[in-house]
Formats: sequence, structure tokens, C-alpha cells
Amino acid sequence: MGSTDWAGGTPSENTAADTSASNEDGMYRNIARHLLSTNAPILKLKIDRNGQAKFIESPTYPNGTIVTQPSGNDSVFRQLSNTIGYVNHGLLKKSDLPLLREQINGCKGLIIDMRTPPKATIGLGFAHYLLDTGKPFIKFTHSSLSEAGTFRYTPNSLVGLENSEYFRGPVVILVNESTQSSAEFYTMAYQQAPYAWTIGSQTAGADGNIAMIQLPFDYKVLISSLGIYYPDGSETQQVGIRIDQEVRPTLKGIREGRDEQLEKAVEYINKSEFSKPTQLSKNDRLYKFIIPFVIICFGIIAKYSRRNYGRKRLRKY
Repeated sequence: MGSTDWAGGTPSENTAADTSASNEDGMYRNIARHLLSTNAPILKLKIDRNGQAKFIESPTYPNGTIVTQPSGNDSVFRQLSNTIGYVNHGLLKKSDLPLLREQINGCKGLIIDMRTPPKATIGLGFAHYLLDTGKPFIKFTHSSLSEAGTFRYTPNSLVGLENSEYFRGPVVILVNESTQSSAEFYTMAYQQAPYAWTIGSQTAGADGNIAMIQLPFDYKVLISSLGIYYPDGSETQQVGIRIDQEVRPTLKGIREGRDEQLEKAVEYINKSEFSKPTQLSKNDRLYKFIIPFVIICFGIIAKYSRRNYGRKRLRKY
């Protein structure tokens, strides 16, 4: 690119061949980050504004300085309404989890925004709040050291614990092309929540570890040496994470400054039939303590019954 017109082809045609990504959505994400990065100080652009062609000049910027998708808020959790909670997963840290559990308690529904890459490794602790029991959510393939060229499946990995106080409302997970690597891994875990629903567009399809291959002249190649699959064997790499409802931003929505994926998530929760808060009801809390008490009582009764029965037999003989 330069400060003059494109030399043959369209910007996407010229740039796509030089842009690496696991799928098309990821490629356009990467192109967007570099559109205004050139060796020239000024870039001439022809844009379409409401059907009218317009020519503008834009300053250029160094690579890595353009933020293509700001988060819009700097808090891990906020209430979108009295009944809907929103979690900015990109800001979530492990130390936030105890407070977050209290914050989501009582919400009718929860939105987890996975469209910003995580800044910290949080493990699966948050997923444990969303599930009532352990469930398989992922399996891997890895190369065999004893048989060159052979890849073997690992057993399914589980997420979740036995938890009577799990989040009982709908969990809507927002994804797009910026959902990559660990964000895709976490999304697969959160999708196991009993009432999970994934909204958005194709994810980056670049989950797995990073292995580096050193080449001559200081060139390096980064690849994933693990295959990432759903428990049923469905692929995620290149394909992306499963989506229940595809929603993409529109030009109209962008011009109006709207987050249409978030709007669709709120609409889904408001239309859902899950209207009860996630806190245990009085009956649930009562049963939680009564049932163990009853079991203990029966154990004591059985113990003394056996003793009395033994004494009666001794007296008889």
C-alpha cells in the first residue's frame, strides 16, 4: 500500500495473499489491523458513504497501534438490566472469581463476551460455577513418538464439578473472529452449561498450543502440535467453535454505534422461559440441609436397632 492508488487489483486481493490466518474471517481481521500501516505518511482512500463515493486522505500508523475492537468498558462485570449480567471475559482474572460468583447470583441470564482475547490464564474455575456436574468438553490429538506420522486421540477432558448451586439461567456466549486460542478453549467449556447458547460469527479456528520451528536465516514458523476436537470428534481448528445463532455486524449498526451481537444476546435472554433467579429457593435450601439430616437420623436408628436386636438374641440364649 502507499499514498497513491492501488497498483492493480483490490486491496483485499493484494493483501490476502500475504496475510496468514486459519480461516477467512481471521484473515480479514488481520488485514483490518494493517490497512492504515504503510511506509508513506498519507494514504489515499476511496470510501462509500450511503451510496456516494468519497475520496479522503488518512494518516498512517505503525503496526500494532490500531485497536480494531475496543471492549467498550473497563470492568469485568456489569448489570445490563436488573436481571441480566454481563462478563467481559477478556479482563477476567482468577482473583476476580469469588466476587464474580456473588455478582452473578440472582441474575436471570448471563452474557459472557469472548470477543476480546483473555489477558490472563484463569483455568476452569468460572466454568465450575456454570455447571451442575462434570461434563466432557474437549479432546486432543498428539503425535506418537513411537510411530512417526501417527496422531492419537486423548481421552475426553471434563469440565465442571458436582454443584447444587450452579447458575440456573441461560448463558449466552458472544464470539467473533477475535475469539482465538485460549478464548476458543474457554468457550468450549462454557458451552457445556445446561442452558448455554452461542451467538456471533466464525471464530479464529486457531486453538491449541504453539510450537516453534526454527529455520535458516533466523526465520521461524509457528504451528500447533495439538489437534483440538469436540468430544464427538468435530473439528475446531480452521473451522472455528460451534455457533448456535450467527449474527454479524451490519453497516447500519456500525454507523449507529450499536453492538448488534450483544443486542441479540439480550433479546434471547428476555425471550427465554428461564425466569427464576439462580439463587436457591427456600425449599431448595431447606432440602439441602434436611436430606443429609434425615440420612444421619436413619443411620443412627439403624445402628441402635442392630444393637437392640443383638441384645435380644443374647437374652434368648
